[in-house]
Amino acid sequence: MQFLNGYSGYLQVDGYAGYEQANATLAGYWAQSFEVKQQQRQLLAIPLLQQLWDWWEKSKSTLHKESLLGKAINYSLNQWPKLIRYLEDGRLNIDNNRADSAPGFVQWCLAENTPATARVLRGSS
Repeated sequence: MQFLNGYSGYLQVDGYAGYEQANATLAGYWAQSFEVKQQQRQLLAIPLLQQLWDWWEKSKSTLHKESLLGKAINYSLNQWPKLIRYLEDGRLNIDNNRADSAPGFVQWCLAENTPATARVLRGSS
């Protein structure tokens, strides 16, 4: 467990005894909770997402497609299969905020200094 040397935060793990050597606060997990999360998402989120899709479809015809809202709606409609993928598996998150706010993420993006990185930092595709 050398790669955990110096880490002292939470570590969500299974029952592997090797993790006991870490200086982290160990937290277990319930595999079944992923199934419950998936069921809840499907029960609660699907009707709301359908309403959102319907509103976007209706609204896109009334907006200039080059307006900021028009661009945002068209982008979202084009990304729809990816945006709803989290409904399929309770292990998937609805967003990637944890990764985006991870220490060093922005510095890594800046170090990459590519057109794609610039778009990510601007918030565009």
